[in-house]
Amino acid sequence: MRRLGRIRARTVFELPRLLRGGIGFAVSAAFVVLLWRGWFPDLRLPGAGYGRAVAAAILTAVLAGKIAARVRTTERRRTPSREAFSDAELALLLLTAVYVVLAISGGVASPVYPLLYAVVSFLVTFHRLAVGLPLAVAAIGFEAVLSFSPAMPPESAAAFPEHAGFIIIFGMLNVVFLHAEV
Repeated sequence: MRRLGRIRARTVFELPRLLRGGIGFAVSAAFVVLLWRGWFPDLRLPGAGYGRAVAAAILTAVLAGKIAARVRTTERRRTPSREAFSDAELALLLLTAVYVVLAISGGVASPVYPLLYAVVSFLVTFHRLAVGLPLAVAAIGFEAVLSFSPAMPPESAAAFPEHAGFIIIFGMLNVVFLHAEV
């Protein structure tokens, strides 16, 4: 009975912590589904409703909350694995926000596409390779979602090799030339 009480107490302690820790990944996954379904249309076209603005506000709030939590946490309280998990979660939320901006500003033909390459460069340069390289692969995955979504025009798929190539080039150049310096 005493052992059951300890297990219950540990579960009550760990469950909220697990939910807080995984909310960023869950929000990113939900937004990948929304991007795939074409839920964030080009703002220059009619049909952009309040629901999309509310969804973008939720993403912004979760990202801001994770940044605030990250700033409040001292280095002594973090293990290396927890640090990597937190880095990956925050960076994935940032990539999600960038892809929502790209979707609402024209999809694969967005004029702000260089923002993505700058973000990928930043993520690869300032994170350890075990975190930075999977994030570059995640950016390619987001690119595939945006390019091959059934809600996108058929010509969107033609831009995928070029955009994925630029993501790879920017990621690898930053690994080779800047990662060792930082």
